[in-house]
Amino acid sequence: GAVTGATGAATGALARAKERATEHTTQLREAINEKREKVDLQALRDAGYGVRKDASDRYAKVKLNGQGALFDLSVPVRARVLVGLRESIKSVAVADPDMCECVRSRVEGLVDLFWDDLTVYIDNTMRDSRAAAMGHAVTDVEELAKRGEDDAPTMCSPRWWRAKILYHYLPFDISIFGQVKDPWFWILTVISLIPLYGIRVAFFSLILVLMLLGMPADEYQLVGYIIGFKGTQFISSGVVQAIGAAVRYYLCVHP
Repeated sequence: GAVTGATGAATGALARAKERATEHTTQLREAINEKREKVDLQALRDAGYGVRKDASDRYAKVKLNGQGALFDLSVPVRARVLVGLRESIKSVAVADPDMCECVRSRVEGLVDLFWDDLTVYIDNTMRDSRAAAMGHAVTDVEELAKRGEDDAPTMCSPRWWRAKILYHYLPFDISIFGQVKDPWFWILTVISLIPLYGIRVAFFSLILVLMLLGMPADEYQLVGYIIGFKGTQFISSGVVQAIGAAVRYYLCVHP
C-alpha cells in the first residue's frame, strides 16, 4: 500500500510538472507571437533575412549591403568617440593650475592640430576598408600581381626597365626581410649611397622620373622614395663624410 501511494504521488507530481511546462510553453509562444507582430517583417526581408547562400547573386548583394551599412553606422559613433578622447587629452594636458595661459593655449592648439590629422587618417582608413569590403578595391597582393601580369611590358622595353628597377627598389609585396635577399636591391642601394660625381643625385632623379611616369605616381612608392632619399642622405652625406673628415683631420694632425 505504501509503495502504491508513493507511486501515485510521483505520478501526480510528474503530471503537474508537465502541465506547468505546457503552460510555460504556451505563454512563451504567445509572447513570441506578440513580439513578432511588432516586427516589420517586410523590412527584414528587404534587408536580406532568409536569403540562402545558394542564391549566389542575391546573397552576395545582401552581404555587401550589410557590410556597407555597418561601416556607415560606425561614422557618428566614431566621431563622438574621437571628440571625447580629444577633449579628455586636452583636459589632462592642461590640468596644471599653475600653467600660464599662453602655454595652455599652445598645448590645446597642438592637440587640436594633431587630432585633425588623426581624424582625417582614420576616416581615410575606414573609407579604404569599406571600399575593400564592398569589392571596390583590391587589397590582396596576389590579385594585384595578376593584374600586373595581364599588362606585362615587352622584355627590355622602356616600360620593362621601369618596372624592373622600381620593383627591385620599392616592391609592393615584399618586406625589407625579402629585399635583403635580392642582389638587385643591394646594387641599387649601394648606388644610392655614392655621393661622388653626382651619382646619388642622378640615381634618385631617375627613380623619381620612373615613378612619375606611372601617371599618376603610386603614393606608397613616393613615400618610400622620400624616406629612402633622406635616409641615404643621412648615411652618405652625413655619417660617411663625417667619418672621412675625422680621418683626414687625424692624419693631418698626426701624420
